[in-house]
Amino acid sequence: MNIGRRIRGVRGSHNAKVLMSNFVSLSLLQVANYVFPLVTLPYLTRVVGVENFGRIAFAQAVIVWFQAIVDYGFIYSSVRDIAKCREDIKRVSVIYSNVMWARFLLTGVSLALLSLAVLFIPVFRENSLILFLTFFTVIGHAMFPEWLFQAFERMTYVTVLNVLTKLIFTVMVFLVIKSEGDYYLQPILMSLGYVCSGVISFYIISRWGIRFLAPDLRQIVEAIKRNTDLFINQIVPNLYSNLSVILLGVFHGQTANGIFDLGRKFNNVALGFLSVISRVFFPFLSRNPNRHRIFGVLQIGVSCIMAISLFIFAPLIIDVFFTANYKESVVVIRVLSISIIAQSLLNVYGTNYLILKGYEKEMRISTLQASIVGLLIAVPCVYYFSYIGVAITIAFSMCLMALLVVRRYGIIKQISDEK
Repeated sequence: MNIGRRIRGVRGSHNAKVLMSNFVSLSLLQVANYVFPLVTLPYLTRVVGVENFGRIAFAQAVIVWFQAIVDYGFIYSSVRDIAKCREDIKRVSVIYSNVMWARFLLTGVSLALLSLAVLFIPVFRENSLILFLTFFTVIGHAMFPEWLFQAFERMTYVTVLNVLTKLIFTVMVFLVIKSEGDYYLQPILMSLGYVCSGVISFYIISRWGIRFLAPDLRQIVEAIKRNTDLFINQIVPNLYSNLSVILLGVFHGQTANGIFDLGRKFNNVALGFLSVISRVFFPFLSRNPNRHRIFGVLQIGVSCIMAISLFIFAPLIIDVFFTANYKESVVVIRVLSISIIAQSLLNVYGTNYLILKGYEKEMRISTLQASIVGLLIAVPCVYYFSYIGVAITIAFSMCLMALLVVRRYGIIKQISDEK
């Protein structure tokens, strides 16, 4: 059966309606996650200044590491596991409770690690206030079980909660941040949005009959152990990516961080849209693996269009939205546009094939290999080429990772077909 017939077979079915509903919901969620911050960017960069904006970017780069620790691969494994047994509410309650308690435990570990970093690393100590304020987003992130809504393919709840809270606190940015010294209010407002969504989600989930059970330490530890390979897949790329941002601040100051972060945000919008497609199909493909080719064609095709568009229109984007102080961000956007295609390959052949079929170990090996290369080139690239070096490090490492994953997919697929 060719790809056209497969698409026609899905179109008009119940699955198609669910996929479309979740796609629309997750697309709106990306508006909340990326477009709302972009709306405040021109105002923030003008009011708080390039240096303070760089401090905000530095704190967000650090906090991403702790969000990855809290996730610990559960955003994939829990979706996969719950999607397969979601009619059994008792079993779902056990998985939900174990994952939530594990995330709370990992939040405590993350806070301890941040405190140690502030005590012993000068650049962390200098930015301790904004780091601890931004850490509240990790707490809110741990509280909000987006993965549960995704497993049940009810992303409308996630969208409504996030869009409303982020809309409210985005408006508040314009109301309360009035001078350079108010830059620390930005992470407070962002954190409040996360925490509010988390609190409301507990109520919604309880209405579904899903219980939040008392902690069982043995099961919690076992859940964490089972996700080690997925955690490595998730955290290791952050090492070279966010380490590069931290090194940029150390070597070239917070102004350089601000220039890079602004350019990266537009690429993150594209990556977020690819993530929408990937996450919509993930629970669907766990039940319908024969539809993988449809997903692959859609994901890669969309990524090529977005990458080419960003490369061509990068100067226009900066001219329209920002001042001349940020014209250097054009190069960052163009270099990182290559990573958009690489990410689509990782989504198709990594997340939605290797991880979906339980090949976490194979995925981990490819991730480690590419990330080690990324770590090795990060220091010289950032030291000699500043924010352009950070973009080169991230784009090259992601392309290498994509090539390794596609190669491993080909080997596993061939063995599977032979069986």
